[in-house]
Amino acid sequence: MTDPTHPSSYSTSSDFVTSLLSPFVPPSEQSESRRLSSGWDLLDLSPLPPSRRSHGLAFDDDQSLIISFGFHSSQPNSFQSLNDVWKFTPPETYDKLTSGGGLETGSHLSCVFENKLYITGGLKFQNQQWSNPSETSLHVLNLDDPTAGWESFDLPSIPSRGELAGGCVGGKMYFHGGLMIKGSNVLGMSDFWEVDLETKQESRLPSGPGARFSHAADVDDERFCLSAGRAFKPSGSWYMLSDLHCYDHNSKQWSDVTPSNYYERVYHSLNLYDGDLYQFGGYRSLVSGGKVVAMVDNDLLKTELTSSQWYQFNNGSSVPVRFQHAAKVMGEDLVLYGGRFETTDDCKAVNSLALNTLNSDDFILAPGDAGDEYDMSGGVHLVVAVMIITGLMLLAVFGAIRRRAAERGEEAGGMFGRSNNAGLEQAQIDEIPITTYQKKSLRRPSGAAVLDESADENDEGEGETCSICLCDFCQGDQIRELPCSHIFHPECVDTWLKRNSSCPACRQSIRTMQRANEVRERLQRVDSAGGGESGERVAWK
Repeated sequence: MTDPTHPSSYSTSSDFVTSLLSPFVPPSEQSESRRLSSGWDLLDLSPLPPSRRSHGLAFDDDQSLIISFGFHSSQPNSFQSLNDVWKFTPPETYDKLTSGGGLETGSHLSCVFENKLYITGGLKFQNQQWSNPSETSLHVLNLDDPTAGWESFDLPSIPSRGELAGGCVGGKMYFHGGLMIKGSNVLGMSDFWEVDLETKQESRLPSGPGARFSHAADVDDERFCLSAGRAFKPSGSWYMLSDLHCYDHNSKQWSDVTPSNYYERVYHSLNLYDGDLYQFGGYRSLVSGGKVVAMVDNDLLKTELTSSQWYQFNNGSSVPVRFQHAAKVMGEDLVLYGGRFETTDDCKAVNSLALNTLNSDDFILAPGDAGDEYDMSGGVHLVVAVMIITGLMLLAVFGAIRRRAAERGEEAGGMFGRSNNAGLEQAQIDEIPITTYQKKSLRRPSGAAVLDESADENDEGEGETCSICLCDFCQGDQIRELPCSHIFHPECVDTWLKRNSSCPACRQSIRTMQRANEVRERLQRVDSAGGGESGERVAWK
């Protein structure tokens, strides 16, 4: 587990950091998402403050929303830092409380205690460079007299970071993880902190889950929960997470409560209400039809911490899709504000949903991200785009060729037909070898089962990118090589194989290929023993 006080940084470029903090969303002609369903209410009309993402959201003693800072993006890859604070009083009144004060940040954490706004952490974008503040401070604004400006208190034990996730309860701020940027070095954090807002003192709590950023979290009187996000590999490339963990304030222990129908998400929101967890929106990638697609979601998921299942709200598909937004439970209402689709102007409004009016009939069992083929025809998810580099496009073509060959084998009653979609046991997965990636020198093992031998000559260079997480393989990465010779990061493909017995790239059955390899080895032993008369008898099982 990463120790943030002794980080092993990853050296990278400013372009990498920019792409890391602003995932590309290709243009889409979808416009249905602008409508509102009967379940969600549109609270505000006009005038509106500048649209924004990666902002802070809290509510004050008057049950008004306090919106702080963030970034305005009028174009998909533009960044304008905002230093304003707004108060929104439902249904349609905005008041600008303050601006300036030297604070221009986003991806920070905010909350209100005794009608004072508290902010910590964050990222800055200046001179085309991303950075953290040099030190971690607690910035305080008196909402009864915002013209008095900000006060700042140092939190010397806490390393600086942005993209932290957390919340406030009982006069204390809790947060976990985040992203540290120091010049050309970036580091995912794993530490967990409590800050007493009255005494301005910080305390480190048990770290629990591994290092992560771009995740979501919330806290109530009983527990602190966090969901998904991203993490770095030792090579410096990142991958998406799908886990769900909660920390019990009384026992001071973490527990893994990941539902079986898990979801990979980044830049989403997570909220606790009446002992249940609600997760909304976010950005992700998934495999569908043999391709990797990037998606922005607008689904509301709910889990009871004892159920081990995500359930999907069945009446909210026309709320605008978004990520890098903020959500809070205000009284009985779940309130969403901001974020972006292609730009922040796609998500200007405040939307709310009365959670106390919902019952079990409003939810259906969620499909999760691990299905064999994800159904993108429904209204719950809007496909943003299919963005695949040339190598992945070729991979899909080769996969189609092999699938066609497999289908021909099935029609002819051959032994190479595809198996059912039942997943593999962990012991079976462990039998698939893990090797060290060597760039441009991978070769198909001599015993690999190939359904289309003619495709071999085209395979050189294939596998330079993991087709699940879309991250390039780096020299020295650990990879798991399936019998068909497709390679993946173990943490990516192991999750897939627990629910699917086929390769996510070419869709060949792992069990069938393993059996073919066993038969091939037996035949080789027969040949080496001088033929079938005195050698081992080959039998099909």
